[in-house]
Amino acid sequence: MLVTRIGYLLLCAGTFFSAATLSNANFPTLSETAQKTVYVCVSKGATRYHLDRDCHGLKRCTHKIESTTIKKAQGNGLTLCKFED
Repeated sequence: MLVTRIGYLLLCAGTFFSAATLSNANFPTLSETAQKTVYVCVSKGATRYHLDRDCHGLKRCTHKIESTTIKKAQGNGLTLCKFED
């Protein structure tokens, strides 16, 4: 189904939401997202950060695992783990 009037109705998983309903939704702000806790393997070869402490990619870490924020992880050149993308 093609919705021709953008902002009037949105189709999401077969349920219709009005634009007013979505405008009152509690979506995280960019600031809140940047402060979200993530996990990193503290090693020279680490290139990824992980949203879940039990991520498959993080289980391969043989060094210390630390929690940090997305902003700090990205600032250190880390990107989101492909298992969680």
